[in-house]
Amino acid sequence: MPPLLAQLMTLLKLDITPIILATLLWANTPLQYFGMASIFTQQQITFEEWGVSQASPVVWVSVVLFWLFLAALISAISLLRISRR
Repeated sequence: MPPLLAQLMTLLKLDITPIILATLLWANTPLQYFGMASIFTQQQITFEEWGVSQASPVVWVSVVLFWLFLAALISAISLLRISRR
């Protein structure tokens, strides 16, 4: 965990469990549920009981790009709906 996040959690008296669960959901959704893990080799990504345990930078970049693409798609659809009114 980044030191800044740890200090912020201590300052705000937050529990780490929701952050870990959100991170697992964020990473496992595109990799396991949408099948992106089949693109990568065993050396690039490993799964354990709770999902992704280790991944190379290429895998993490692909996860970020997945969510950015999804956000852009939702934004485009929203803008199209607003412009039709």
